[in-house]
Amino acid sequence: MPIGSRSFARVLVLVLCTLACACKSSPPAPPTIAGTWATEMRYPAGAPRGGSVFVEWTDPAGAADIEHLAGVLYSIAERRGYSRAEHPSKADYVCCLGVRYFGRTPPPGGTSQVVAEAGAEITGGHPEWIDCDRSGPDMHVAPVTTVPVAVRDPNYFKKVFVGAPAPEWALVLDVAVGARDREIAEAVQRNEGRLWASVSGAKTTRADAIAALKSRVEFLLERALP
Repeated sequence: MPIGSRSFARVLVLVLCTLACACKSSPPAPPTIAGTWATEMRYPAGAPRGGSVFVEWTDPAGAADIEHLAGVLYSIAERRGYSRAEHPSKADYVCCLGVRYFGRTPPPGGTSQVVAEAGAEITGGHPEWIDCDRSGPDMHVAPVTTVPVAVRDPNYFKKVFVGAPAPEWALVLDVAVGARDREIAEAVQRNEGRLWASVSGAKTTRADAIAALKSRVEFLLERALP
């Protein structure tokens, strides 16, 4: 190898080593957190505010600490003038939280793919409730089930030449709320919505994801009651 080429090779190796050290020493970017209501809660015009609230939850996706979100909803309700009911039959509003998806999201669609595959039907609630369109009992209420989305890693060559994307975690929550008629106690009107939250970052662990997702969902649950 000529002397000039050997010197160039040494310089190139030195530059690459310097860049590698710089990449390792640079702090990771902060995680990106997002979330909103995919389907806004629908209440009839003039729905009364106040009264008592009872919260139920179903977590087939194993989202971890969904009971915490139920407690958050109680706190939001009490802050806005609602009281806590001891039993659903005594509540003016029965709130059913159902975790449809929790976990790493699939490339390339990510959270948008998970929300889309959840479908239009919002799960949870009770069949004796009056359907959203007030046509009669909600006899076709669907039980809360997980969204069947397979998570596949990007292919090897994409990881090598483009780089693996930062892991993204998502939580999709169906919210069904039965509003009891103040004059006819047996009549409970169904209202429903769906929210999602996501977090992505190079160093995001499961514990980090749970904390970030719960924080975002807490903010969104402010709009769960009228």
